[in-house]
Order: sequence, then C-alpha cells, then structure tokens
Amino acid sequence: MSRVSDQDLAAGLRQRKKPETIAEEVRHTIVSQMHADAMRLPLDKISASPYQVRQINEQTLEDLMESIRNTGGLITPVIVRPIDQGYELVAGHTRFLAYIRLGYPDIPAVVRLMNNAEASRALAADNLTRKDLTDYEIFKLLDTLMSDGYLKSNSEAGRLLGRSRQDIIRYLAYGKLPAEIITLLEQQPALIGAAAAKSVLDYLPTHTDTVIEAFNRLSSGHIKTQVAAILWIRQQLRDKPVHLEQQVLDKSGISVGKLTRGSGGIRLAGKTFDLEKIEAAIKTVLQDQGYRF
Repeated sequence: MSRVSDQDLAAGLRQRKKPETIAEEVRHTIVSQMHADAMRLPLDKISASPYQVRQINEQTLEDLMESIRNTGGLITPVIVRPIDQGYELVAGHTRFLAYIRLGYPDIPAVVRLMNNAEASRALAADNLTRKDLTDYEIFKLLDTLMSDGYLKSNSEAGRLLGRSRQDIIRYLAYGKLPAEIITLLEQQPALIGAAAAKSVLDYLPTHTDTVIEAFNRLSSGHIKTQVAAILWIRQQLRDKPVHLEQQVLDKSGISVGKLTRGSGGIRLAGKTFDLEKIEAAIKTVLQDQGYRF
C-alpha cells in the first residue's frame, strides 16, 4: 500500500465539507423533511390504530425510553392522520407508548391525510419492517384487512406483504383453528408458526380435542417444540385412523350419495353428481393451495 503524501493529505483536507455545508445538505434529506413537517401534538389527542396487531416488546420499549432520555427526543416522528376531534396513529406505536410512560405531554408527529384503506396499508407496511412480528400477528393483520375489504385476494395480500401465495395460505390457516388454540395465541403469539398451524388442519375437525391438548402441553412447557407437538398428535392418532362419513343431500333434502374421508383419501359415491364440475372444483382448490397440473 502506497503512503499518502503530505501534499495529498492537505488536498484532501481542503476538499472536506464544512459543518455548515453538511448541515445544509442534511436539511434536504427525508428525515430532516419529516422533522420540518412535524408538529408537537398532545398525547391525549392521539389514539392507537384499530389495525395495530403487533404486541409491544417490553425490552424494546425500555431501550427506546432510555434512548429518548439520553438524546432528548425522537429521531423519527410518529405519523398520524386526523380523525374526528383528534388524531389516529398510523406508524409509531412503540414511540407513542414510550412518550406516555416517560410522562411527556406531547410528541413530535407528522400529520398525513389518509383514508381507512391507506392508513391500514401504511400500518401493515410499517409493521412488516419489524423483525419481531410473529406469524400469528401477520395473520391478524391480514384477517383485518381482508374482512374490511382492503385486500381482495391471496395474490393481492402476497404483493402487499412481499410473500408468496403459499405463505398467505399458511397464515390464513390460523383462522381455521379451534377457539381454544386462538386463546393461547392471544396470550403467546409466537406459540405456533404458520406452517404448524396449517399442518394440524389435517386433524380437524375429527380430532379437535387431541390437537387442543397438544398445544396446551406446548403452552405449559410439557412439550418443548412445535415439531414435538405435531409428533405427539400423530403418536396419539396412530391407532385411531381418520374416518369421516357424511350423507350428500339434494336440494329437496333427499340423500343422493355419500362422502367418506379416511386415511386412504376421499371417496364420493352417488349416481347423480356432475363429475366434470366436481373435478373443476377440486382443481380450483388445489391451485389455490399452490399445486399445478
């Protein structure tokens, strides 16, 4: 490596920007523009977003509070939108809660005009930048956006979240779990990942009690991992083959056939079914689950 000469060093020092120049350039960055747009809003005029699903991590909150104490404020203001007589948070729920706990009367905030769809999507994007968001919390976010009509399809949800359609299908599996398991997830959002949630659907509804027991054991620590919970379910059902039999009725309520589901597959017996339509319906379901023909 060649040695830098005194002449080169002197030339380099002459090219260094003065602090005044750097400050002027910073004033034109996105962050500085946010601060320029920010105003101080009373905390009691701001409410949390109904689309916020992420649980606040206490350690993250404590770290942020310490940073605010040391620096005297926020690096990035929260984002709010005007509603009724106050404001609703769009991004910055942890920052908002930190200011409340620190006893501050107001907080730096940028006000943006947004409708419900824009606000929900903005919050979804902000939440998804957080590495601590669990699969169950992503499902809750998706479920709210879909229920309110802001997402129309799995493909649209995948584009918003930057996930595949198969990922979206796995997330939505939470919505088919028994209420008892949802209660566990509300208390422990990281208890069951989306892949595990989807895998246990095969045991519902015929072995619901066994599935609930497995995740109760996982929650209490008697079973240590999600994989172990699923293996426990399989162990319990090893000598209990799945068998579900249902009568198929026509529009008049008359039995026209029988649908049987067992460990060997699904069997449909009857004489009046439109087999081409049934085949098309099966293909549609399989394609929705990511399979190809």
